[in-house]
Amino acid sequence: MQTPRSALKKRTTPARRRVVDMPGRDKALARLCVGLLAGATLLHGQTKSRSGTTAVTVQEQQLLQLQGVNVVLKIRLRPGVTASLWSDRACRAPIPRAMAITASGTYSLPLTSIPQAEDLHAEEKAAFVCLLSSDGKLRDSILRPPRPYVTPLPPSVRHSVPQ
Repeated sequence: MQTPRSALKKRTTPARRRVVDMPGRDKALARLCVGLLAGATLLHGQTKSRSGTTAVTVQEQQLLQLQGVNVVLKIRLRPGVTASLWSDRACRAPIPRAMAITASGTYSLPLTSIPQAEDLHAEEKAAFVCLLSSDGKLRDSILRPPRPYVTPLPPSVRHSVPQ
């Protein structure tokens, strides 16, 4: 036997009302589920995004090289630290006329521009180009090539070139 459509609608309408009009225990359970779902969503979002702090320490470094007749200095200094560059037999302490390096960078300096100790003679073979930072953390030296010793030619040889 078939029931009319209007009878079917009446039977389903009270079922819908029951979902909306839940008893107290069912309402509490629904609220708990909604709360847990919202909390889980928040926690999931927090695990994906993190914030933090990263500290980078830049240490002083240097590279002192001889390239032909130039000294190449690559240096990284901390703020407030300077370096001295000079030429001497022993690199114990900077000479008063030492070249001051005040900033990080790459420097290419002719050997002739580097200040020398007063007692350093041109014909000495054991001379160094010295580097020392003001905080003492950077210290280096390289062997300075001897300057060519030029002997004056006798007058007879000087004028013997054909013209």
